[in-house]
Amino acid sequence: MFSYLIYDQIMSLNILAQHLSGINDIRQSGKTLYPLFDILFLAVTAVIAGCAGWEEIEDFGEARIVFLLMTPLLV
Repeated sequence: MFSYLIYDQIMSLNILAQHLSGINDIRQSGKTLYPLFDILFLAVTAVIAGCAGWEEIEDFGEARIVFLLMTPLLV
């Protein structure tokens, strides 16, 4: 049962990542520090985890930097 739970979580992350990677980034490339996917993924996962503001989202990202860096491998 445990392996199914992990599989379901990975599949859910893959689906979320596929949706977010399909969003066009209309920002000026010279004025961006982070890829749009990274910002959106961090914001969505932080809000799902219960974060309620940009400072909490930042703290969430800093606490889970290793996981967030591995995320593009899921797409």
